[in-house]
Amino acid sequence: MHASFRRDEEGKLLLCLVQWGPMVVHIFDQGFAGAFWLGLLLAFDLRFVLRWRADYQLLDAQGNRRKAWRIAFGKRGWSERTMWDSRRAESSQSQCPGAASTAS
Repeated sequence: MHASFRRDEEGKLLLCLVQWGPMVVHIFDQGFAGAFWLGLLLAFDLRFVLRWRADYQLLDAQGNRRKAWRIAFGKRGWSERTMWDSRRAESSQSQCPGAASTAS
């Protein structure tokens, strides 16, 4: 076996991301998406979902700094989907919340 450098492996992953393009939505849990990856995703116009920590702050549409959860609070979802709830063994209608914002 041979050792590899982290940035080399990330570079290979980036090539895959660009080739897949809009066919894939990349999902990051809180704390696993740094400025490096977010910058690349934005630069290549790739789709992603990022679960923010509750104390992170964003700029809302008016340019005010607010906690991420406060921006989406009380807003209607962008789309509605039927989702399977494995705990209850039933499907239910759910809305996908979202709000326009920029990182601060």
